[in-house]
Amino acid sequence: MLIALVTLSAFTACSSFESKKISNKEDLAAFKEEIKSTFPDKNILDISFMASENLKDDIGIVSVFYYTDGKVYQQTYTSFNKSWGDPSKSSLFQADGDDELKKRLKSVDDFDFSKTTDYFNQAISVVKEMTDEFEGFKLYSIEQESLADGTFEIEFTLNATKVGEGTTLEGRNRVINYYEINFKVNDKGEVEYVD
Repeated sequence: MLIALVTLSAFTACSSFESKKISNKEDLAAFKEEIKSTFPDKNILDISFMASENLKDDIGIVSVFYYTDGKVYQQTYTSFNKSWGDPSKSSLFQADGDDELKKRLKSVDDFDFSKTTDYFNQAISVVKEMTDEFEGFKLYSIEQESLADGTFEIEFTLNATKVGEGTTLEGRNRVINYYEINFKVNDKGEVEYVD
């Protein structure tokens, strides 16, 4: 089992984003309403939620990829700015005449984050079946991307710490090792570990 080791330094920014959690389906539903008020049309390609920092599950960044006027744009809502970015600065690429892309366009309501808590719990179970060396699981990110066949690709990442691995000091910095564990939801709606 290969899992990414990442080191977290303790001088990260503090922001609460109104204490909404990625792992809480009610919080995601509430934020989905915010997205819907900003993007009312059926032109969404991808929605993702990311934590404010590693080993936390407070919503820190929300990204929406959407199509309008022949271009694909990305808008990002951050806990720091508490607003959406400038659409005029977010054009990613020209997409005129891309019929496959147009088949992917969905409304915000088509994106279903109601099973996020279930996916999170299933992922923890998968990890615990593979090994008992991790603890302190947090849902770091989840992304849903619409596909041309009408389905969605769902990918998400957990952060965890290793059992017995504590905090260390390096100079004046407090350092915590954490591990990223990636998953996807297969066609049957089951959570699968991604190596």
